[in-house]
Amino acid sequence: MGRKAMSASTIGRASTALGRAGRSMEQTGDIGRAQETVAEYQRQLDELNAQFQEETNALEAKMDPASEALEPVAIMAKKADIVVQLVSLVWAPYRSDAQGRIEPAW
Repeated sequence: MGRKAMSASTIGRASTALGRAGRSMEQTGDIGRAQETVAEYQRQLDELNAQFQEETNALEAKMDPASEALEPVAIMAKKADIVVQLVSLVWAPYRSDAQGRIEPAW
């Protein structure tokens, strides 16, 4: 006439199917939690990058050579500190062309 509707093998197969469905649901939840964690870490990284940029800009403004206050310091040379090692004459010839422009002759 037919099989029994509730046998041990039927119950075993049904429990296996329910277990697989439960694991599938857990994994779906795991994916959602992992995506939330990634989004949180990305937000934290963006905040840290913005903070780093602000601190870098502050340091650059503080160390800008154009904004540095300079004071003139006069240093007088002493006769004993001057040593002449070479005296030479340099000649660089130039000539005029027909239009009166000066050009190098070398």
